[in-house]
Amino acid sequence: MTASPVTTWPEAPADARPWLELTLSDSGSEDSGPDGDALARDGWGGLVFPAMGSDASAWQQQARAAAAEAQRGGLGFDLRLNALPRPATALDELRSEVLEPFSDRIQGGQEVSLSLPDRTFETLGAWPHQGAPMDLTPYLGEDGTLAWPAPVGDWRVFGLGTRKAGEELDPFSAYAMTLWLDFQEKPLEAEGLLPPRAKVFERTAATEGSWSPALLDAFQKLRGYDLREQLPALFGQGDPGNSLRVVSDYRETLGEMHLDALDAWRLRTQEEGALSRSVLRGNPGNPIDLQAIADIPGVLDPADPPFAASAAHFALKPLITGVVVGGLTSSPNEIRRRCEALWLRGANQLEFPPIDPALHLGIPALTDWVTRIQTILQSGAPDPDLLLYYPYHDFLATRGGLPHDPDERLLWMASSGFGHAMQALDEAGISYDIVSDRLLASATASESGIILGGLLYQAIMLPEVERLPETTAILLRDLSRRGGKIGILGDWPTDVPGYPAPDIRRGTLVQALEDIHRSEEDDDPVRLAEKLGIRGESFAAAGLRGIRRHHADGHHYWLLNPTDKVVDTEVELSRPASALVLLDPAIPDRAGTVATESTEYGRIRFPLRLEPHESRLIRTFRQPLESPPRWPQRLPGIDLRGLWTLTFQDGGQLELPLLGSWRTLADPQWALTTDPVRYHLDFELPDGADRWLLDFGKVSQTGSVKIDGEPIGTLFGNPAALALPVLAAGSHHLEVVVSATSQSSEAGLLGPVRAVPLTASSEE
Repeated sequence: MTASPVTTWPEAPADARPWLELTLSDSGSEDSGPDGDALARDGWGGLVFPAMGSDASAWQQQARAAAAEAQRGGLGFDLRLNALPRPATALDELRSEVLEPFSDRIQGGQEVSLSLPDRTFETLGAWPHQGAPMDLTPYLGEDGTLAWPAPVGDWRVFGLGTRKAGEELDPFSAYAMTLWLDFQEKPLEAEGLLPPRAKVFERTAATEGSWSPALLDAFQKLRGYDLREQLPALFGQGDPGNSLRVVSDYRETLGEMHLDALDAWRLRTQEEGALSRSVLRGNPGNPIDLQAIADIPGVLDPADPPFAASAAHFALKPLITGVVVGGLTSSPNEIRRRCEALWLRGANQLEFPPIDPALHLGIPALTDWVTRIQTILQSGAPDPDLLLYYPYHDFLATRGGLPHDPDERLLWMASSGFGHAMQALDEAGISYDIVSDRLLASATASESGIILGGLLYQAIMLPEVERLPETTAILLRDLSRRGGKIGILGDWPTDVPGYPAPDIRRGTLVQALEDIHRSEEDDDPVRLAEKLGIRGESFAAAGLRGIRRHHADGHHYWLLNPTDKVVDTEVELSRPASALVLLDPAIPDRAGTVATESTEYGRIRFPLRLEPHESRLIRTFRQPLESPPRWPQRLPGIDLRGLWTLTFQDGGQLELPLLGSWRTLADPQWALTTDPVRYHLDFELPDGADRWLLDFGKVSQTGSVKIDGEPIGTLFGNPAALALPVLAAGSHHLEVVVSATSQSSEAGLLGPVRAVPLTASSEE
């Protein structure tokens, strides 16, 4: 396989390597902890230390030791700050609060004495059947009793009661965030800890928090009216339409307060010389705006929409973290599938939890594979087709924002027009970024399309939006006047969100929408995209998924076969190109060009074969290439047959004519072992191939491989294959050391093992 500049992987930047999360038990002390040099040899790029727990002294010394080891090994170092649990009882006043509404009916014309529930009342008022409400706060006693000479009439009493909510930090208070950071960081400064690359704010647990002491003032400022005057509507009384508007305003205000708190964290972190990094899940507020705050936004659940990637694209942020959940309980195959899912959702720098030590043999294979793919996903620039509007106000009104539970969120998304549009666009190979009202305000347009964050989008699509701010409607009108295309999926928006003056604002909305010139309508997302001039990638029809990015001379496509079947198809790429080369992320020196066919609009078509869960990098060029090497195709493989010798850690040996899981062996000492097992085989390699690939079939779970006593690589899950060095035809000895976790139901080299000839494809 001849090397060429166009067929070699670019040098990996430091950020392309995956990062590893530490735990308090192994994060270091003066005499124990991670070995920075060993972690660097395994291919890790950085360490993430979890600064968690109510007692900061439990982790401060360990954080210092871990940072020193990271520096010694040339690794990066991030500090994760988790808002749950709260750091210490000294910050009790900064705990999150819950709104607990109170309501009652009182017959007036008498002295009322009413014992109220045990909670703090922010306000208490009484509403007559007709007329103005009365403020009852002056009649509240310190013992929680209401003593009120009620005027004649039937009165409805409403109160905003609050209580502390468990251990979590108040997510809606910039003051609480800043004070909490002070508490976390001062001891670290005393320990002499060097500033980390980034400080990670993680808020991944469901929360009860629904109130903050500053909410009433913030509501008045942001929404333009006094929430205390609308307590019946807030509690679902009176006109249902007004109630829905007030409740939505309350939810939106909490979201904006959380946004301000995150911004305070970002500013404080940057002042201290570190980047800000976020891992957000189910947070209150518009998820795109929240993700846009951090210098490095993060993806935790790949089933979520690409909020983090979209926000990063608009703000020109090069890194998007993907957190690979699972850790010690995950198999290599599960870990690989999670990596792929996170990449498809826009992540380009993965962070791994602690991995079971039994899988350590294959860690270099994992980190090298991740690094090669992330080198491409971090290079160049995104190349999306479409802006997909996020109907945040519809979600606030009908569902209250993002549910915290991932399964609930998936069901909720799937039933919405927004979720339907995402699924259809994904399946059609149409790339998109999701945009909020706030970020869309920075967009401009020309006859070429809509420009946002330096990227060119062919159009914007509104997916079955019912409530649209009139300010956004005016913006869409102005974009269309400059040449931007607007796509309406389903019906046009008919209402505005929020309570103040809805009729006046609705009139503004209708007028602005009527003035939109360049628009298309359809009930099907893919047909609508076609009307807007957007064509999906043909590889999607074959079940493949992919990411497309610009590079200086063309485009990069990372294509994945996520299925359990071989995909053998022809692919016509949507972007014009004159030439292309293929690169294999699993086998770095397997690369070359294939025969292509020119099609309309300067596009090219080419054959592509991907094994189950195999991926390929396609590098296209606008100009023809001069004599590039040809792609090494796989020819039919040759089964390596013979008597396999298994050697166990206790010295025992077993000979097997056929491969299988050692969990099925009769001897329980061998069947249940978690120690590595060595497989040996003498085999004959025939003549007649340029190079050979050793395909191990199925490996459960990791391994290291030697040929004739020389190491040739490691294995981590499946697909499991390695390129053989140049070998003469004849007899050779294969040794595979395999290890598996105790949770694995299968363990061992399961095969079949094949020697696969690689022969450069012909010009035909």
